[in-house]
Amino acid sequence: MKDQWWTGHTLDVLPDLDSLRCFEAAAARLNFREAASLVGLSPPAFSQRIRRLEEQLEAKLFERTTRRVALTTEGVRLRPHARRCIEQAGQCHAVAHANSSPSYELTLGIGRELGVRWIMPQMIHLEDQQPQRDLNLFFGRPGDLFQNLRRGVVDCVVVGGGNPGSESFTSELLVPQRYVFVASADLMASTPLVSAENAANHTLLDIDDRTSLFQHFAKARDSEQTWNFAGSREFGTLSQLRAAVLASQGVAVLPRICVEELLQAGALVEVMPECPPQSDWIRMYWLAGHPRSAQMAELAACLRPARAH
Repeated sequence: MKDQWWTGHTLDVLPDLDSLRCFEAAAARLNFREAASLVGLSPPAFSQRIRRLEEQLEAKLFERTTRRVALTTEGVRLRPHARRCIEQAGQCHAVAHANSSPSYELTLGIGRELGVRWIMPQMIHLEDQQPQRDLNLFFGRPGDLFQNLRRGVVDCVVVGGGNPGSESFTSELLVPQRYVFVASADLMASTPLVSAENAANHTLLDIDDRTSLFQHFAKARDSEQTWNFAGSREFGTLSQLRAAVLASQGVAVLPRICVEELLQAGALVEVMPECPPQSDWIRMYWLAGHPRSAQMAELAACLRPARAH
């Protein structure tokens, strides 16, 4: 039995690129005669292409009357995918004849918040810059990521701040990591925090002792000040920590990228904004002497121009 990975379809019913080009031309012009001229076909031949595509997809793509042409709901859904197919097909010749190294795979370890908010929006851009690179994301906590890096589960890790505690790593600075001391608007309205003396009325929320985010604020203040909070709680992830702050369970220092939308909406407010926490860097680490060191340096260079938050 053949391995039919395409699940229920055979190769002879896959839409061809010429038909997709005709579809895109018709969708752009909403005039079959003009679209036919655009792709160099006669109107009857063009209509036949559209008809064949509709038969292959088992979907009506256009509503046609004597006065107008309009995309159906199915046609609207298809259009961005058709465009992507055409664009990717256009890259085939360049990729096949490029004087570049063969395709390769990298696994990048990163925290979920940073990965979702910073790396994932860049994935298409990263693919365009290095089409031969297949980049996979592996989510985890910083300490676990470095363990997986040492074990070879991931090729490199990207973290905000922190120190792997080993000289066997190569590192690259990517973009500044800016922090903000925050609390819920409701908590600050009921129990203000305007000086170290007020800390006794609040619970400090943080990650853990090794990667304490509050230190970015404490170090920016007078080193002789003592912050004696009523208590402290530790959380496994930034998303859990942010949710606890939003629920008025305490105050915390968080990366600005994680809370920018909540600050703009007024759900969170800056605590003592006249003294912003120290900034740090988002860094990429990999094992010194890794056989893909050059490729990881290239990846770092692709990430470095990204706008810092």
